[in-house]
Amino acid sequence: MLVTEQSIKASYNLLKKTAFKDIRLPVKVRFKALNMDKFWGLYYWPDQVLVVNKKAKTIEAVLKIVAHEMIHAALEQNADCDHHLHDANFEALAEIVCKEMGWNGGI
Repeated sequence: MLVTEQSIKASYNLLKKTAFKDIRLPVKVRFKALNMDKFWGLYYWPDQVLVVNKKAKTIEAVLKIVAHEMIHAALEQNADCDHHLHDANFEALAEIVCKEMGWNGGI
């Protein structure tokens, strides 16, 4: 799978219309595909840049990485908490997204 800004944006738009349809997200998000050693994805706030590692190998992997970073983005928009952690707020939203997408094992 070739990870590009276009494939990340397409994944974001699909998730926005499905699992995130009732979840407020930032109005404008930019997308970057980068080679990274430590992370599969990142969400930079307040710049609103969603980054996916070019080393992701499947469409499902890209969708899950994008969904994971969208949760961080949604929490930045909507919740008063530390959004960099995978705390109870993150886990609750991840459970909703995984259920909506039919994913087992988390994101």
